Amino acid sequence: MNDFEFAESISAEVGKFYGKAKSRLISLPEHSLISQRALAVVICNIIISCTSAEIDLRQDLDYKIARLKKSNLINFDVADSLHAVRKSGNIGAHPDEYKLSDSEYLEIAKASIRECLSLLDYSYQLMHGTASVPAYEVTEPVGDFLQTMSYKAMVEGDAESQYLAGRYFQGRAAKYDDDIRKAGHGFFGQEYQSFLDQAQMWFKLAQHQDHRESLYEYGMALANGRDKSMIGMGQGCIARSARMGYDEAQVQLGIYLRYGSNNFDVDLPEALHFFTEAAQLDHPVALAELADMYANGRGTPLDKNKAFECSVRSAEAGYPDGQFTLAKCYAEGIGVEPKEALAVQWLAKSAEQFHPKAMFILARAITSGETTAYKIEDAKKYLNHCMHVPDFQNEAKVAYANYLLEFEPGLEGMIVAASLCQECFESEPADTELSKESASLGRTTITEIRQSIPKLINNPKLAEAALIVTAYYDDQGYPYKNRADRMKMLMDMSKSHKAGKNISGQLRTLGITQDHPKQGRNELCACNSGKKYKACHGK
Repeated sequence: MNDFEFAESISAEVGKFYGKAKSRLISLPEHSLISQRALAVVICNIIISCTSAEIDLRQDLDYKIARLKKSNLINFDVADSLHAVRKSGNIGAHPDEYKLSDSEYLEIAKASIRECLSLLDYSYQLMHGTASVPAYEVTEPVGDFLQTMSYKAMVEGDAESQYLAGRYFQGRAAKYDDDIRKAGHGFFGQEYQSFLDQAQMWFKLAQHQDHRESLYEYGMALANGRDKSMIGMGQGCIARSARMGYDEAQVQLGIYLRYGSNNFDVDLPEALHFFTEAAQLDHPVALAELADMYANGRGTPLDKNKAFECSVRSAEAGYPDGQFTLAKCYAEGIGVEPKEALAVQWLAKSAEQFHPKAMFILARAITSGETTAYKIEDAKKYLNHCMHVPDFQNEAKVAYANYLLEFEPGLEGMIVAASLCQECFESEPADTELSKESASLGRTTITEIRQSIPKLINNPKLAEAALIVTAYYDDQGYPYKNRADRMKMLMDMSKSHKAGKNISGQLRTLGITQDHPKQGRNELCACNSGKKYKACHGK
């Protein structure tokens, strides 16, 4: 007897999900993880049935595991295995939130399938009242699933196989970076678009058979595609999929209903309903949305305890938004006693997954000394990431400038800091606090840079960088609003200097004065090279 046959001997449903999980392990590890999570649900239901536990089978997997453990109906090993499969399944179900490589998914799937085998053993022992299980051989996973899937999709017209074919091509397209996706032309751009088109074709074929996952994927392709006339149809497909019980579609429909869209007006109670449905399957986005709605009384009475519970589940599922929300709960005492150490821990977990707010807040906490649990270099790393996030880039630029001035003192750091302050001042609306802060910090910094320029005669590269950044500020040290114009002026000044024209007036507009007499061409160069000025810096 092999492991497939052993799973079948427990129940047909167990055999079905274990078979799906094992057969897809090599070729489609994300989908293997989803089937493994479904297997954990079936095994949980078997345990509830065998122990006559008073637990509603309609509850979510996390709730069932917690109740079984609390009632001492499962031991710690079984509970840990169930939780491991649940969490791995969440990773497979929401690849956009975790962004792992193929090899990482495969490693997780292989580790999770071993937990599934231990759960199969436990289920058999429980059902038969024995401490032993029959001998069976664990077969090696094979990578021929794509061949079988292709045959069933093309020849037999099997909707599930067509859906998997669509996801396969969708996965191929996801490997291209953002620059290629945005460009959409050239060899790689055409290849990327070809994969997307093939994915959409398979989803379209499968959705004709009311395959709910394909309805959602096809709907998303239309709703987010270039043809704006198809947005309404796309959102309609998503709504149909949601009403058929698909959690991804339920979340998307919930978002439409919460914030409004082309097809849907804002309906907070209805949004809450669909988020609640999706949360039954531990959907991290649904849990994060529910946490926010309960915490602020949107579409439901204010309930901070429920907000905290949803935040915990979302955070433990590994979702960065959920981890950030849980950090906020611990920091502000939302549904729980305030605990600063736990707030920082969850904030760090969220920051590690590049959540913009988490990165920025943690970086500020590190630089201000509010927490000493992290290296100062971590603050630099997170602020650097935040500078590329539109909603945070100006705040992050000023914070990064302050970091350089305080923790990496020196002229090179000052030059970068002054440049960042001018960038912030240029793009920030006038008279805001951030605009004033960037101007003040930039003015202080550029004054020090200008005083250092005459001493840089032996360091032409640093002198050039200092001259460039000083052009971004007027003679009083205030930043200009248009860097491009200042760069043009600097280029004109350079051309004039090369042509032998006097540029002292232009230097004064940069806040730089020549307080030393003009050097004769036959005198020794001031750089101490030992050469005459005409053969050195006077060329």
